[in-house]
Amino acid sequence: MEDASFRYRCENLSAGLNQLNIDTKLQHISEFKLEASTTHVVFQRPRNTPRLKRLIRQLKLAKVRTIADFDDLVFDPEYATVSPAILNNRRPLRQVTKDYKSHYDALVQFKRIIVSTNTLKRHVQRLIKGSLTHIIHNYAHYKWPYKQPQHPEQRKKVLTYFPGTRSHDRDFWQIEDVLSTFIKQHADVSLLIIGPLETKLLNTPHPQIKHIAKLPFEQFAQAAAKSWVNLLPLEPTPFNQNKSALKVIEAATNLAPTICSPLPDAQRFVGHGVLIAHDDTEWLKHLTHCLDPENYLKLVHDIHHSAKGLQHAQMARAFCLAFNISLDH
Repeated sequence: MEDASFRYRCENLSAGLNQLNIDTKLQHISEFKLEASTTHVVFQRPRNTPRLKRLIRQLKLAKVRTIADFDDLVFDPEYATVSPAILNNRRPLRQVTKDYKSHYDALVQFKRIIVSTNTLKRHVQRLIKGSLTHIIHNYAHYKWPYKQPQHPEQRKKVLTYFPGTRSHDRDFWQIEDVLSTFIKQHADVSLLIIGPLETKLLNTPHPQIKHIAKLPFEQFAQAAAKSWVNLLPLEPTPFNQNKSALKVIEAATNLAPTICSPLPDAQRFVGHGVLIAHDDTEWLKHLTHCLDPENYLKLVHDIHHSAKGLQHAQMARAFCLAFNISLDH
């Protein structure tokens, strides 16, 4: 239970609920045991297994509310062909389709569903008529400290890109030419990539480019704090259009603005440190915009005024509101 979905969907929600004096327990499905005090059980990205079916029946008899949680478009087999794992040649189509089908067959067993974005909610509602689907947005991880504003002259100009998994090569390819041009023009700007990535920018060593293939999550937060401007390029696929703006949120905890490709969930952060780039010209325009100290400071202050609303406690409150859970504990 070490992937990003577990950390941001499960750990964050649990930590927030505990702060509200609501007891929670994080368990793998294979270890779950029903307790007398249990009122709600959230299954994160459930798969259709005999174990799941037995638990749902058991919880229904005990009048415990069951909730499915999905934070990516991985539950509609019709979209398996545009999975990042397929587009980036990481897994065979047969295997990905089988996984999506298992998620779908699990999802239809739930009446209550939570998702991380508006677009995912609409997709679930089209797919499963009559479902009670709620949006519980992603928030900053509860272990990531909130940063105070820093004057732009105190920050080194480090562009950051955090792919996270091995399925983002094509996303990064959207901007590798622009970045190459920009870095050549500005010797004081560097690029830090943390995570697995195949790009021509890494084919030969470059004094302005640093690549760290993998970091433990605990060290990742410290490394991410070096960000001057965060980069979120996305290939225009159905999968990406349903993604959460989690990378925007991570950067905001360090008061770093993000330049990103069009992403519906990122629109809510426009005016709060996010710049949307539709093509190479706009990517270069936004990168150049950030070089001006006054422009950059305004972006930082815009983030500062909204970043506290991205804390994990808000996630727990949204969950309680969605399922009528009393906060009077």
